[in-house]
Amino acid sequence: MSFKDFFKRHYLAVYLGVIVVLAVVISIIVGVVFNLYPLPTFEKPTKESVQSQPNYASPGQLVSGFPAELVLDSNTAVKESYSINYGKNTNQYTASFNSNESMESLYSSYKKYLEDNGWSITNEITKYPTSRGLYAVKGLADASVAIIDKSDARQVTVSYLQK
Repeated sequence: MSFKDFFKRHYLAVYLGVIVVLAVVISIIVGVVFNLYPLPTFEKPTKESVQSQPNYASPGQLVSGFPAELVLDSNTAVKESYSINYGKNTNQYTASFNSNESMESLYSSYKKYLEDNGWSITNEITKYPTSRGLYAVKGLADASVAIIDKSDARQVTVSYLQK
């Protein structure tokens, strides 16, 4: 019997055989691909991995843990202060206040204070006409100062990150 005759008599079996072989080959290829490139697994967030909500201080007060010496303008009232816990050993403390001092005076005062007290200034932002910024590090702590020149006063936001 020739191949042609065999194929004519058993074409359904040949087709099924080809389909089975193709299914096996595709399954092997898919298995190899998924072993080489596994899908990412998503873990349920734990209480420690979820970012905490801000803990606000009473109006006019600094939140516990914020270094009071970082509010250099003694003639001002704290507008807002809060802390955020980012994990076991990482806490951010922030305070905002308005000042009647000029933007340049506040910037110079903060720059001098940070330099005189062992902070390493790693970033200074002075290119904008109505704002100034400083970022500094000292050991396991970071500090940032943002000063925005409003028409009636300067808005100052100081953040202290303890790692």
